[in-house]
Amino acid sequence: MPQSTLSPAAAPAANHATPATDAAPIDIRGAVLLAATIALLLIPLTLGRAEDWPVWTWIALAAALPFAAVFVATQSRTERSGGTPLVPPSLLRLPAARLGLSALLVFGTCVGGFMFSLAMILQLGHGFTPIRSGIAMAAAATGFLGFALLAQRFVARYGAMVLVVGAFVFALGTAAFALTAGIAEDDLTLPETLLPLFVAGIGWGMVLVPLLGLTLGALPVDRAGLAGGVLSTALQIGLASGASILGSTLFAVIGDHPDPDAWQNATYAVAAVLGALALATATLCFRLHTVTKST
Repeated sequence: MPQSTLSPAAAPAANHATPATDAAPIDIRGAVLLAATIALLLIPLTLGRAEDWPVWTWIALAAALPFAAVFVATQSRTERSGGTPLVPPSLLRLPAARLGLSALLVFGTCVGGFMFSLAMILQLGHGFTPIRSGIAMAAAATGFLGFALLAQRFVARYGAMVLVVGAFVFALGTAAFALTAGIAEDDLTLPETLLPLFVAGIGWGMVLVPLLGLTLGALPVDRAGLAGGVLSTALQIGLASGASILGSTLFAVIGDHPDPDAWQNATYAVAAVLGALALATATLCFRLHTVTKST
């Protein structure tokens, strides 16, 4: 979990892309402010429950808002002065960029939370060994890879509606896994997990694989390089946020008595949160579909 807070903090500088023929200096001030905002949000969410929510966690969460406000103001000021900010406000005024960024952030949160909570539910809730848990998670990865090989063909024919369907397929797979795990309680077997997780993986691939390409394809060519870095950063932030948010949700529901009923309720709670995130993703992708159709 702590590592998940560091990767997006480093991402802004690493993903700041500009055309090679006119390289711009890295927006160090923007990168520092964004990294600080992310850290102030994710570190308390990651460590708060284990530490019984000490005062510093609430101070950090409260401080994230002014840091975010300063970051936004700095980006606007840098762009007005002719510089190249980390996240140009003019880029976010483009509907495709704004919708793609939001969808990647939301679905990244969904996927990050799914992978973390799945490992916890299988190993701690149902006694799976790391190897058995890895095999179960490989079913999701197989579904993801399977659709990745077919993504271009489907997107060429149906456009961003593939992403909308994919978000619902992902929600269906996670709901099926939650019901299977809840009904089985202590008797969950590895074969019972494979089909629902494979379905979730297909939905995962239907959204994540085409989303970046569709978004960049709807943008002016001169903005695509910078947009790619911003979108990649949004995805990494979402992945780390998902692990923190869904991890906190999982263990908050379990509480101090991790009996089978507590794990069952926690599994259902995680599935509900993932379903809500998938629905939000579907809504954003549908709006992206309308934008890409008109370009």
